Amino acid sequence: MAEPASALLSAWESFKLDLRRPAAPAPSAEDAVRLLRLQAEPVDRSSGEVLTARVVVDNERGLVLQIDLDLEIDWQPGKKVEVVLEDGRRVPARVQGRRTTRAGRFRAGYSIRLALDPVDGDVASVRLADGTEILVARG
Repeated sequence: MAEPASALLSAWESFKLDLRRPAAPAPSAEDAVRLLRLQAEPVDRSSGEVLTARVVVDNERGLVLQIDLDLEIDWQPGKKVEVVLEDGRRVPARVQGRRTTRAGRFRAGYSIRLALDPVDGDVASVRLADGTEILVARG
């Protein structure tokens, strides 16, 4: 049975989207080990999604994380987040609204960004107000 033209067109548009999006670089061996340790820790998934991000900017203006979505989410970055540093400390951070992807519903295949005020230390993960956990890879 042939697929309807709308389904074929939708599949083609999705394929074109994947071609335009550059592949994320593979994490370094150190990042891969750190992410495996973080993923092995118990995470309360009942309160939100667990996403993976990579650092695209880390300078005196702040930290920008890029999240390549592999699932559909309702993105609500909020104004403040809790940052977990690699040494285990938990610190609050302010979201830079102008540099962060606006709130909304985003499908798998999209990339969104979360920009934070500068943080003193290496970030291991970020927890949004809605409970979404973002594991951070550097490199």
